[in-house]
Amino acid sequence: MAKRRLFWIAGLLVLVALAGYARSDLSIASVAINPSGAPILLEPGQAVTISGSVQNNRLRGALSVKVNLFVNDALVSTQNIGRVGHFTGAGSFTFSWIPPREGFFTIRVVADQANLLGDASSGDNVAIRQIEVRYKSSPSAPPPSSASGSASAAAREAPAVPEKADLAVGRDLTVFPDPVVGKECYLCVDVVNRGGKAAREVDVMLKIGDAQRGYVTVKEIAAGGMRHVVFPWTPEVAGRPRVVVILDPDNIVPEAREANNQAFMRPRVVPVGG
Repeated sequence: MAKRRLFWIAGLLVLVALAGYARSDLSIASVAINPSGAPILLEPGQAVTISGSVQNNRLRGALSVKVNLFVNDALVSTQNIGRVGHFTGAGSFTFSWIPPREGFFTIRVVADQANLLGDASSGDNVAIRQIEVRYKSSPSAPPPSSASGSASAAAREAPAVPEKADLAVGRDLTVFPDPVVGKECYLCVDVVNRGGKAAREVDVMLKIGDAQRGYVTVKEIAAGGMRHVVFPWTPEVAGRPRVVVILDPDNIVPEAREANNQAFMRPRVVPVGG
């Protein structure tokens, strides 16, 4: 009787394992950005190509796989790369994107973002790259206004730019994908410098509740510049935790203002299957 019971238990475990492998398991196998470089040097209006491949690591093929391209959390383009076959089957994608300006950008490529294919593990469906774009030559300047005294009037009306750096959170914090207990997601924040002087060695701290959960040092943010910072986060419990991002927590960077160095949110974390 004991041997028969062990036999049935072993058979059940095999069925469970096969059930897992009977689902597709997509992952972003590669991402290439062309032109390459740090920074990437472009002419104004020149496109950047983001290409790569999606791989399937399980027994079941994935039909009609959609790949999304996000830049700084904004959806830029979507491609349907068709079927990705089982066990190391792969499909390729190629996006073309024209940077709207110089600066730093976060490139995010996501396969089957809505998990319509019932992926076995969606944590590796995302690839993130951070790039810096600089122009080889300056864009053409607009012609001067013919209105008499307009330049001096604009100068009088323009707000004064502080001589020191002025760090601030550029917009509300964002999180993607929706946070689920035990699954990795990403917290994103735009760090801007509204002052008239560059800020160097800028520390950015992430706190979940009262615990520090991330720490990033940005080498430099030019006057008027912006950096996009991404923190990976794996929630441990369901609920609405207080998520806080603090810029320059030790007040090392001389700033015109300190009151705008924090931002917080309370994202909804759901249990697995919730």
